[in-house]
Amino acid sequence: MRTSKKRQSPLQSTLELVEDYGNRIRQARESQRLSHEDLGKKLNEKVSVLKKLENNKMRPDNRLVKKLQHVLKIRLLVPLAEKEFPKQLLNATRPAKTFTLGDLIQSKKKSEATK
Repeated sequence: MRTSKKRQSPLQSTLELVEDYGNRIRQARESQRLSHEDLGKKLNEKVSVLKKLENNKMRPDNRLVKKLQHVLKIRLLVPLAEKEFPKQLLNATRPAKTFTLGDLIQSKKKSEATK
């Protein structure tokens, strides 16, 4: 028996779920004057799942996120927040060098000492 692995598209790997997804779902549902039951029918999902989502007790999978975004006309996925790294680590003279946690700590100490 063969099982297929779902591949994550490059676009999906650059997006992340917003932190306040539960509030956004609730507000959108209420603004459209939908009950949990009505939204459940539109999405073909259980009411208990919707309630858990709104209370942040469950994270939606990609399939459910797409359905919620489409039906409620909201945005739940945003680009990944870029981490800030010291310029000296980004502009290294040796591009093949990997940076360790120790390198980051030393860089932070140097920047704190110059303040």
